[in-house]
Amino acid sequence: MFNIVLSAIERGKAVVFIICVILATGIAVLINIPKEAEPDIPIPFIYVSVSHPGISPEDAERLIVRPLEKELLLAEGLDEVLGFGGQNYGGVIVKYDVDVDVDEALLETTRLVDLVKPKFPKESEEPLIKEVNVTAFPALFVALSGKVSERELIRRAKTLKNELENLPNVLGAEIMGDREERKMSLGIKQLTSDP
Repeated sequence: MFNIVLSAIERGKAVVFIICVILATGIAVLINIPKEAEPDIPIPFIYVSVSHPGISPEDAERLIVRPLEKELLLAEGLDEVLGFGGQNYGGVIVKYDVDVDVDEALLETTRLVDLVKPKFPKESEEPLIKEVNVTAFPALFVALSGKVSERELIRRAKTLKNELENLPNVLGAEIMGDREERKMSLGIKQLTSDP
């Protein structure tokens, strides 16, 4: 170790030159490397929903959610299982580790749900298993309502949509309407990379 230090002192100009080259390379890479404000890291989220007309939230929890959770806890690469029962259905969100492939997570979840299906009540419908893409959800929702005509509400929503889409970091905006309550919502998606 002492010999290395002595060699570096004897060749001081070469050591300083090597350090400068390393620093210059690092700065060049830092400037030129692509950067994202919100990088898309695919985290495998799988949603399992079982409909059962007429079942109460408590029964859905006991008869659908708990058996699902118990079986899904055996999945490889599992991070978290979150179950919930509601009126007429039971559901479970399964989150896998980041290093697990989304397609493998979907196959593993489907396999485990198939094992637990016979334990569900006979009136339960076929389980719905879907991948949840977190990055596809809008970053912001804006709700518009008021004592104006529906036509005026839609006109104002379109104006707001156009103004929001002209902002530099907004990827797009969509108008979603609810005719019964005369409300309009805007789902705003943010750009995932800096311009």
